[in-house]
Amino acid sequence: MTIVQNDWIEVEYTGKLKNGEIFDTSKDKDPLKFKVGAGMVIPGFDATVLDLDVGAKKEFTIPFKDAYGPKNIESVEVPKTSFKDIKVLEKGKSFNFMTDMGPIKIDVVDILDDKIKAVINHPLAGEDLTFEIEIKTIFSEAQVKLFEDELASKHPGHEHTKSSEADSCAKDGCDDCDDDKSSCNC
Repeated sequence: MTIVQNDWIEVEYTGKLKNGEIFDTSKDKDPLKFKVGAGMVIPGFDATVLDLDVGAKKEFTIPFKDAYGPKNIESVEVPKTSFKDIKVLEKGKSFNFMTDMGPIKIDVVDILDDKIKAVINHPLAGEDLTFEIEIKTIFSEAQVKLFEDELASKHPGHEHTKSSEADSCAKDGCDDCDDDKSSCNC
């Protein structure tokens, strides 16, 4: 069976940076489950799994433009109150935060009276990403129906989908997603 657009699949993966550092892997957790072409994973990953078969193993590199985009270099002003939990806020420091839209990295450029100037990016922006994957499952229509029914029973009246423009759950306050909001587990 070959993967086509809108298939639900399960993939084992390891993601590495250019220097070989592993930034994420499914080895210590459940495989990644997603609907191909639905914007649930980065575009380059989505495109690469098309036409693969169950059991296929592949290593590929996604250029930054098809991953998390280029690094932003423009600074923005952010209220200092957004950093009330940070004990030492100083120019030149970087901080990582989890938001409703996923992880962000903030590089402090300047500190003003009640604001800071900062450059904000996804932590992997500007990075070409290499993945080693193995296609574990292409779910049948019956399996997808059971999966969707299970989701509906856990969250009645809650359609649990991802926005194609963000990696966050479409349900406000949902705490059943992976920490990085890349896949829903509920």
